[in-house]
Amino acid sequence: MGVVHFAPVGASPGAVTSALAYLEHNAMEVRGERGGDIVESLILFCSPEVGCGDRAADDYTWNDYGRPNTRQGWQKPKGSQNVVEAIRDFLEDEGLLGDRGCLYAWPVDVHDYQASFDAVAKATLAIARGDDTGKRVWANLTGGTNVLNAALMQVAFLSGLIGRMYYTFVAHDSDRRYLQPFSADRTQFDFVWLPLVKTTFDFGYYRVLEFLQDETWQWGQRLLGCLKQDKAPAIQGMFAQMDLDHFKNQYLNRMAGDVLDEERGQAGELDRPVRINQRGKEILEYIHLNELVETLVHREQSNPGLVQMCRDEMGKYRC
Repeated sequence: MGVVHFAPVGASPGAVTSALAYLEHNAMEVRGERGGDIVESLILFCSPEVGCGDRAADDYTWNDYGRPNTRQGWQKPKGSQNVVEAIRDFLEDEGLLGDRGCLYAWPVDVHDYQASFDAVAKATLAIARGDDTGKRVWANLTGGTNVLNAALMQVAFLSGLIGRMYYTFVAHDSDRRYLQPFSADRTQFDFVWLPLVKTTFDFGYYRVLEFLQDETWQWGQRLLGCLKQDKAPAIQGMFAQMDLDHFKNQYLNRMAGDVLDEERGQAGELDRPVRINQRGKEILEYIHLNELVETLVHREQSNPGLVQMCRDEMGKYRC
């Protein structure tokens, strides 16, 4: 099984191609014992202008690997070639896509966090989940906007379905034009793996909000007692050995002023009533009403209908 790469991209095709060229050039080291195509398919996340070809690519140069030159015999196509075309031509000429590999250009409002999150989440469910083993996904954080890259990282942390993240470093802006790594000097060009630590969704945090969603005041001790008797064994186990002091330190004190209101009393009181506030309600609604988030988080639950919908949408963006 090969690797599907997610890559936000703006107007610079080299932000995508140089990383893929590096991975292919170092395939034996990177691939390890698992085998498979180092680049099976590529999903670009881009603005609608880039996706439909209206945005011309920034000036670029097809160089030989490891050299800051122009490849002998190559001439940049006449006219204003767009970013997707430049990337597709490079992948095809270099033989970087797998035998049945595909290129997708997924258009999104790259300055809208929610739109970016939804697009990346759908692609992740379509590729990596599939309610079976799914495919391996790696993500390139070199190109695109900060908003889009933030959404990509959030999906990775929530789902645990994006296995690796990386970016390329280029010391001088003028060298961003190269489609391949142009130097072995790591102060000039470098490929960097990000330490992606899989995180755990804090179900206890959201269960506290759920117990308070009727907006009534609840004493901390009573709230802790409810959590210890929760119908979900995982929640019971999480709070079974917790005393009130630890519960306050790890949950209520951290949540107060953010997602909870706390009723002020006398200094030194061991327990105080709390209730959910407007921000807490908004977060709870977001988790409950966003099917994409629910499906990313709850990998133990099957949702084949949503996964198929995501696959169908992704199919519209195949180049």
